[in-house]
Amino acid sequence: MKKYICALLCGILALSLVGPVFASEPGLTTEAAGARLREMGVYQGNATGDLMLEKCLSRAELAAILTRLHGEGEVDPNQYAWACYFDDVPEWARPYVGYCTATLLVKGYGNGTYGPNDSVTPAA
Repeated sequence: MKKYICALLCGILALSLVGPVFASEPGLTTEAAGARLREMGVYQGNATGDLMLEKCLSRAELAAILTRLHGEGEVDPNQYAWACYFDDVPEWARPYVGYCTATLLVKGYGNGTYGPNDSVTPAA
């Protein structure tokens, strides 16, 4: 059940980052929603702290978010780098993709590829 709730929340999060933010709080801007997710430790942005809210979420970034949500901040993703058997995943994302692979939250495309730079789509 926890996996389904996590997947649902991640889908909602992904959609909110690529389009207008739909929230129950009137007047909540995309920037405010991003700041709230940063405070929660779910969405951290790039190395300089920029949340990059104007860009589409990549599959590697989604794996990091899924790990933080599903692991509830109590998971050390470095313990799961072994489970990332995809050849195209950058070093920084290997622990997150590994965790998501080990917990069956994500799948690759086949032939050892994950597509870490591909944009997350509603269909995906």
